[in-house]
Amino acid sequence: MWKNSTNRYGLVARWLHWAMVPLLLGLLAMGLWLTRMDYNDPWYQTASRWHEGVGVLAFVLFVLRLLWRLWDPPPPDPFPRPLWQTRLARGVHRLLYLLMALVPLSGYLFVTAKGGPVTLFGGLTIPALFGKLPAMEKMIGQLHLLLALALLGLVALHLLATLKHQLLDKEDILSRIFAR
Repeated sequence: MWKNSTNRYGLVARWLHWAMVPLLLGLLAMGLWLTRMDYNDPWYQTASRWHEGVGVLAFVLFVLRLLWRLWDPPPPDPFPRPLWQTRLARGVHRLLYLLMALVPLSGYLFVTAKGGPVTLFGGLTIPALFGKLPAMEKMIGQLHLLLALALLGLVALHLLATLKHQLLDKEDILSRIFAR
């Protein structure tokens, strides 16, 4: 079942969901590691290139995920909820999607603020859209970090809500996103 059914996520939606988890967590861990490195550290340049390449991959997967979600909407929630919970869940999901877009875009602006391109695996590059923005580089870097931490916080909230519904409310919601 490639597409979502009335009660489960399809193979494509599940794959896109679970592919993002290690990418986002790995990017956050690597990004935090980079903030503690000295610019002259020999690992800094290598780690930065990996962070940029994986970040672009995460953004591409996000775009695919967004397009898939628009084409194949998620199955309806089978459990009755108070209106505030439904609205909160919808708001958190929208913020997750917004941050999955803003974090890599701010990363792109941070890297290209020096005037150079984003270098991907194999030497492919994404050119800078703007000229050098040296006065903005530090601010954009701080914004990138704050957005990434906000994304992590929302992912944690999403996980806690899932565990609450699964374990405390005894709603079998995990079967909707896990393969059989």
